[in-house]
Amino acid sequence: MSALRWNKYGYLLSKKIMTPESSNLVYRLMKLLEYLFLTLLYFCCRKPEEKISK
Repeated sequence: MSALRWNKYGYLLSKKIMTPESSNLVYRLMKLLEYLFLTLLYFCCRKPEEKISK
């Protein structure tokens, strides 16, 4: 499913990232979202490792 989303939106978004500064900003935002997701996963699930392995 994520590949379909990337094919639909990812390429269009990547064309808008034109400078190293915007690339760094996007990277930092994605890392922040990743850490927030992991934090929520570990707080809300009893066995988060099983969900991660799926």
